[in-house]
Amino acid sequence: MRVYLELLILYNEIDKNYEKKMTVEGFKQALVQLYCWGIEVEDPVKTFNEIGVNGDGEVLFLEFATWV
Repeated sequence: MRVYLELLILYNEIDKNYEKKMTVEGFKQALVQLYCWGIEVEDPVKTFNEIGVNGDGEVLFLEFATWV
């Protein structure tokens, strides 16, 4: 439960427009926090595109949480 809450807080910090969608720029901002959690991303754009299941250029919270 704690990890879920931490992810939700991080996601909401990135979602500046409160649209419940993460952009690739927002994902890049999250890399520092993800690295602190032991998740290293070599190619942020490629990884972001892999996370977004429907390929619309945005990542929903559930997609992000599932990936993490």
